Amino acid sequence: MPGASEDLKRGVNVVYAQDFDSGIEGNIPDLTGGPMDCFAIATANNLINMAQQNGRRDDLPANPQDLINELKQDMQFNDGILNRNFMPGKAAFVARYNLPIETREIRRPTVDDLEEAFSSGDAVEISTTMLRSRSNRATTGHVLTGTGAFRDGDDGGISVHDPATPEGADIYELSQTGGDNPYLMINYPMWDGIVIIDAIYIQNWNQPATTDTEKSSGAQVEAEPSTTTGQNISTTPEPESVYNPDYNIEATFAHVKPGEYSEIYSVVTGLQPGQEVEVWLYDQSSQGKKKYGVADANGTVHHTWTIYSYGTYEVTAQAPNGVVLEAKVAVN
Repeated sequence: MPGASEDLKRGVNVVYAQDFDSGIEGNIPDLTGGPMDCFAIATANNLINMAQQNGRRDDLPANPQDLINELKQDMQFNDGILNRNFMPGKAAFVARYNLPIETREIRRPTVDDLEEAFSSGDAVEISTTMLRSRSNRATTGHVLTGTGAFRDGDDGGISVHDPATPEGADIYELSQTGGDNPYLMINYPMWDGIVIIDAIYIQNWNQPATTDTEKSSGAQVEAEPSTTTGQNISTTPEPESVYNPDYNIEATFAHVKPGEYSEIYSVVTGLQPGQEVEVWLYDQSSQGKKKYGVADANGTVHHTWTIYSYGTYEVTAQAPNGVVLEAKVAVN
C-alpha cells in the first residue's frame, strides 16, 4: 500500500465497533471509524471513559465520530497517524477542552511497565509495529486500547479493545525477544509476521471527579525534559519533534523456529527522514552482511536478519556525523 510504514499507525483492515463493559475502571467503549483511524479511536475510547468517570462527558462532543475526527485533525492524520504526532496532537485536544490529563510515553515497554501502567494509570494506549509479513503485506502499525495485563514469568498477556475486531474485548499473549534490550511481541492473529509493542501511552486524570455543576479548572501540567521513557507532556501543544543528534543503534533477537533459525532485529534511530544508512551484521567469524535502509518519517531504520547458529553478533552502522554505531547481541 502506498506510504506504508511501521511508524504510520493505520491499522490492519476494516475497523469495527462494539460496545463492551471491560469491568476495569469504568465502561470503556469500543468505537468505530475509518480503516486507518486506529490511533484516534484508541484515544477516543479512553477520553470518553475518563471524562465519564469524572463528570465531564458532556464537555466532549456528543457524537463519538466528531471526537475521533477532531483527534485526527490534531494528530495530523494522513492515511494514518505517526507516533511523533500523537503526543502533541493529544495535548492540543486536551488543552482545547480544558481536561486535567497528563500523558506519559514509555518506549519499548517491559511486562513490568505494562503491569504498572494498568495499576497506576487511568487509561492506556498500546502502539505496535507490524513487520515481516509472510504474505508480503506492507509493513504497518496498529494501536489498541488497553484494558488490562497479566504475566507469566517474563511473558504474559494483555486484554484490549482492538479497533480491527468486532467482538469487543480481546486477549493477546505476549512473549519477549532475547538480548540486552528485548522487545515485547504480541501473538496477533490478524498479522502473519512479527508484531512488537513499540510504545505505550499512560494517561492520568489529575483532579478529583466533578459534578455537572462543578467543572474542572483544567490545571496544566508542566512538561518535563524529554527522555526515552516516562516522558511527561503538558496540556499545551508542543513544537514539532526534534531528531536526536547523537544517533543510536540497538539489536535484539527471537528464536522464530527453534532448532532451525532465529532472527536479529536492529533499529537505528535519530536520523532525519529520508536519510540513507548502511547497516552491517557480523558473526563471530567476522563475516559481514550488509543492508541499506532509508529513515522513515520518525527518523528510524529497521532491519531483520536471519541467522542459523548461536553466538555473539554485532550490528554496526555509520551515523551521518561519521561516528560508527555498534550494538552486540548474544543469541543463546
